[in-house]
Amino acid sequence: MGVTTLYFLTCRIMHKITKGLKKKKKNKKSKKGEDDLFKPEELEKYRKEHEQQLQQAAESGESQPQNEEWKKFLALTSGVDDILKKTQGDLDRIRSTSFFQRKPTEVEIEQAKQEHIRQQQQAAQEARTEAAAVTGAQGIRV
Repeated sequence: MGVTTLYFLTCRIMHKITKGLKKKKKNKKSKKGEDDLFKPEELEKYRKEHEQQLQQAAESGESQPQNEEWKKFLALTSGVDDILKKTQGDLDRIRSTSFFQRKPTEVEIEQAKQEHIRQQQQAAQEARTEAAAVTGAQGIRV
């Protein structure tokens, strides 16, 4: 796989990431052209090239080819994970502080109440058994 192919794929991925983060309204006609980013023939060709490279690397005893092209690719894609983590953190913060949050349904509210009651009953039962153990150890009858 050449440098240009790797560069093209990296640019496509970065474009999709930035495009997904921006909220743009587009009409349906523009989406139709973007549905088929890669033709099936191109994908099959890419898969075959990738498999051949893996076989060559296995035959030569290398885990991954460490040539100039691979180093350039790693340099281009090194910051993607950091950007994704940062934006995910920002989105989580926005969701938690947002005014428009999903309200729980009545079923969820009822389940929460039942869970709370069950926890209170369990705590009371534990307190009774602990008190019984203490009084039993002292020889006092209740």
